[in-house]
Amino acid sequence: MTDRVDLGFDGQVETHSDGSSGGTIKFAARYQVNKNVRLEAGVGTSDTGFAGRSVNADVAAVIGTSNPDKTWNYYASGRLGASHGCANLFCAGGTGDHPPGALFPLGVIGAIARVSDNVHFVMEMSAIGGIFSREHPDPGAYIHFSIGVLFQVGKKRPG
Repeated sequence: MTDRVDLGFDGQVETHSDGSSGGTIKFAARYQVNKNVRLEAGVGTSDTGFAGRSVNADVAAVIGTSNPDKTWNYYASGRLGASHGCANLFCAGGTGDHPPGALFPLGVIGAIARVSDNVHFVMEMSAIGGIFSREHPDPGAYIHFSIGVLFQVGKKRPG
């Protein structure tokens, strides 16, 4: 959109060990505070197949290198996500079983490799994250690892 603001969406399809499948979609926005710091936020909905449907949101602060002419750039981020279970995909009325709400903080380190001016390969991981829910007295834990491809549409590389 501008030199400091990006809008986009994420989509994910997942297959579980029991053969069920699910997916999630999220609308995201990113604001670049300065060359090495940006703030991110997103809202979305998901249907995980076995755990039910939910709406979700997340915010993040990201610090990293920003060298457009380098193949590799690196970053670290602190993220906080939240979800709320629903009876249907957009939480628009209805009844039935649905997953509880949860809050999940996460610290991430990552690397971005420039494949071309508008295509980047992204890898990120964390040592561990937490899952806090009113439905369960003890917090859960998870390990985050992801690999993806970032397509930048309508944005030209500076220089």
